[in-house]
Amino acid sequence: DVNIDILKEFKPRTREFRELLRYPKVVRDIALVLNEKVTVNEVVREIKEIGSNLLHHIKLFDIFRSESLGQGKKSLAFQLEFYDESRTLTEEEVDKEFWQIIKTVELKLNAQLRGK
Repeated sequence: DVNIDILKEFKPRTREFRELLRYPKVVRDIALVLNEKVTVNEVVREIKEIGSNLLHHIKLFDIFRSESLGQGKKSLAFQLEFYDESRTLTEEEVDKEFWQIIKTVELKLNAQLRGK
């Protein structure tokens, strides 16, 4: 049975159009070795806290566990997406922010850059 009255109450969402970016995005990947107890949300929170308005997306794309990392350790790999809607970013400004993010996560969460 279908209740028509309930269906009538349903309102479709209005669609919003956002103009495509005119300037390129800069994407950087980062893999961090952390204690198994550190959550993805904790890492994302720290990255967001240090990131400027140039950092728009943080995406977890890999979780790796292996004895080669050490007992009680895991590797979390993130993709960071930087852009500005009004201009093209320089490599220097993205690098500065990227390495600041790494340093902060290393200090606050006792992380290690994987492959370092």
